[in-house]
Order: sequence, then C-alpha cells, then structure tokens
Amino acid sequence: MSVDEHRDGWQPEGAKWVVLYGSYNGVERSAVHEIQRRVSSFVPYVVQIRRVGDDPPGTDENVVLVGTPENNRWIRQLINDRAIQSPPGPQGYSLACLDSPFQENRCLIVVAGGDSDGVLHGAHELLARILSDGIWFDFSARPRDGYGPIGPIPMTSDLERIPNLLTSGAPAIDHRGIWTWGYAIYDYRRFFANMARLKLNMVTIWNNTVPINASEVIEYAHSYGIRVIMGFHWGWGRKGLSLTDADDMRRTKEEVVRTYKEQYASLDLDGIYFQTLTEHLSTEQSGGSTAALACDWVNEIASALFEVEPDLSIQFGLHAASIREHYADLRALDRRITIVWEDVAGFPYAYNLSDEDTSQESVQQAIDYTADLVHLRPGLDFGMVPKGWTQLKWRDFHGPYVLGEEDPRSIREALRERETTWRFLEQSWLQHYPKAAHFYRELLAMKPEVIIVTGLLEDTILEETIPLPIALYAEMLWDPFQDDAEILRRAMSSYYRC
Repeated sequence: MSVDEHRDGWQPEGAKWVVLYGSYNGVERSAVHEIQRRVSSFVPYVVQIRRVGDDPPGTDENVVLVGTPENNRWIRQLINDRAIQSPPGPQGYSLACLDSPFQENRCLIVVAGGDSDGVLHGAHELLARILSDGIWFDFSARPRDGYGPIGPIPMTSDLERIPNLLTSGAPAIDHRGIWTWGYAIYDYRRFFANMARLKLNMVTIWNNTVPINASEVIEYAHSYGIRVIMGFHWGWGRKGLSLTDADDMRRTKEEVVRTYKEQYASLDLDGIYFQTLTEHLSTEQSGGSTAALACDWVNEIASALFEVEPDLSIQFGLHAASIREHYADLRALDRRITIVWEDVAGFPYAYNLSDEDTSQESVQQAIDYTADLVHLRPGLDFGMVPKGWTQLKWRDFHGPYVLGEEDPRSIREALRERETTWRFLEQSWLQHYPKAAHFYRELLAMKPEVIIVTGLLEDTILEETIPLPIALYAEMLWDPFQDDAEILRRAMSSYYRC
C-alpha cells in the first residue's frame, strides 16, 4: 500500500476500539490515560478518546466506558438495566466485560467508579487482572498431531476474545500509603504512578526543609488520587530539649508555627505530620510519664497552629516504645489530632523480620496492644506505621532542594544496590505475609472510625519496579479478607513488573 493510499483515508478492517469517558478532569483524567495507553498497545491504529454523548456507540465500534454513574450516562443506564453492578461506595469500582447491549456483535468493557478515585482503582484493576494476566487454555489451536505450543494463550492477545466478566471491589482500609523521607523519592512522577497501580492513596513525606517544587509534586500526587501529608519535627532530632522544660516548649512552639506559616501554609496539603521527643525507651521522666508530658507538649503547640489554621489536619507520629503501659495518659490529647503509632513491637510494626518479631506470640502482642490503643480514643481515627522493608540510606541533613528529579541512571544504580536486600526480603515476606494479613483483619474487627496505614518504605526505588513485598502490602490493605493464596496471586501480577 502506498503512502498516498494511507493518506486517502485507509483504515484497518473491522470494528475499532474507542474510549468513551464521563470526565477528563483530575483523577479520572489519569484513569483515561492509563486505559488509553494499554488498549493502544493491542491495536494497530490510534484509539479514539471521546467524551460520552447522547448517542449510543456506533455500529463499527467496540467500546470502553469509563466514569461514574453521575457523569457517564451509558454506565448509569447499564446499572439501571442491571447489566452491571453499581460501584460499592467511595473508592469502589465495578468492572465488566460483556457483549455490547448497544450494538450486536460488538464488545463492551466498563470501568465504573463510585467516585473519581474508584474510577482510577477500577482502571488499574482492569489493567492488572485482565489486560495483563487474564489467560485461558485454547486447545483447539493445537495441531491434530497433538504437538505445538504448550501452555495458555494470553487473554490479551485479542481484546475481542475476553470472556464475559462482572466484578467489583472497594478497599477495606481507608487510607493506604507510604511514609518516606522526601529525598528518597527519586522520580516523583513514576513514584506516584506506581503507588496508584497498587491502589495506594496517601503519602507522608518527611523533610528538614520543604522542597522548592513542593507545589508541583503535590499537584501531581493529587492527579493520581494520592493525599499528601508533609512531615516536620516538633522537637524530634533536636539535642538538649526536654519535655519538662517550659522554655523548650515555648521555643519549639514558636519554631513550629513559624515553619508552618513560611513553608507549608501556602501549599495545597492534605495535612501535616510531626514527631516530637518520644523516640526513646524512657517511659518516665522527672516523676511523670513520657505519655503525659508529650500530651501536654503537643496540645500546647497544636493549639497555636489551630489558631493559624482551624481546620488543619494534624498527625502525631508517636513512638510506643516510650509510652507502653502509660498509654491511658494520652486521653487528654486534643481530639482533632490523629495519633499515628510506631514501634508498637512485633510484626508488622517491627523494623526487621526476625524470628522473635514474627513469632505468633509477638504478633498477638502487637494485636493486643493495638486493641488497647484503638479503644483508648473511641470514635477517632487510628493510624500506624508498619515496617519490615528496606531502610533509609542516610544522607546529610539538607536545606531547600528539588524533590524527585534525579538522573535516571543513578536511580537504576540505586536499584542494583538494593537487589540483594530485596531478594532476602522477598523470601521473608513470602514466609510471613499471612501473619500481617491476620493482623489487618483483627484491626478491622476493632472498628476504628477511620484507619490510616502508611508503611515505612524508604529507599525502595519504587520508581523502577514494584517488589513483591510491597505488592503484598498493598493487596493486604485493599482486602486482607482474601484467601492468603489469592493475596499472593494478585501481588504477583505481571502488571507490577512493568
């Protein structure tokens, strides 16, 4: 075929795939991009992307419908006709592959979200479970003599051959995220994109000084439905301070308020996170409990911040190693502050997956103490920082800097440095992840108002790949009630290896 014939309107034979979306804003825009990118990889033409209109799909079109019942009329009609399930609430999705009810002999794929976040989660479910891993055996393709290619034929070899499917999902845990130092995010665009693949939706970023590109970093995270919490100290890491010293409290309060006003108040943040003088093993100081002293210290500083920003969301990163049996002394903490617990002891709080920390007794101790902490503040959010992955490669404390714009070659080199560590961690997590799933099931049974889980994932090089232990973590947070074998199967999706 000549170039002139191509220019004269040549088109591939047969029906073509199109994507009809309800909204092209914010998170749903990211969902449309992800779907368009994957569908285009299977066809030899440019896939049309159109806003849904009043007319049904054309006779020469196979269609991917994307959106919510509110912004995509054809999704709404399919739900009303009971052809597909209604998305199950916030962040939830319904996913369908079926013969089109709009046109005979045409295929229809539906990604319906309960909200914008649900649309994106549904898009990643489509890509991970169907357009990457969906397979079935086709023995009819084998020659009569019985020889030929052995093994399954990918479902994705032909979009029109996807068998009918109806499924839905919603997260068990509300806020599923990552806690990290900012300088350990080397490429924030790919970092957040891979977080979204895992259906993670919160990141806590700790810095000595706010990055100079913080606004664009936050905006990009929001485009993937990821809430951004910025962390800075309320005395943590400062030598010579004491929770019993009124002058130390006054100076720290002034510094915190000044830092918030100068560095964070103008940002489109979803909240702030702080740590104070609790990362030690002393449960008592000067005749009082560390818990009671920290409570007074935090209430005093927070009251000044709430005068500046009454609706500010504040997370208190609290180290249980200095609290222990005195946790009841925290009842006086301002109820507007969410406690995010660290170092509760035992898996999944432990830094290292040692035999002692992963024993059944240790895990049960973590569950029992967590129950005490949940019931300490009934009706309030419960936050925690699980651990057991790679640890931080410490650098010198920094001043203002650019976050997540590292050279790609240095990122690949950093991953090579981590390969041996990840192989070891993969073996450990394959052995112990059912215990973590059990922990999260028990946590949900305690019925906190809202659950926040931000895993300490430092220097994971998530930009380059999604290691199996991180995929297991994400799958457990999404639905720990799955069978352990199903959690593993889903975590091993080839979509996470792209």
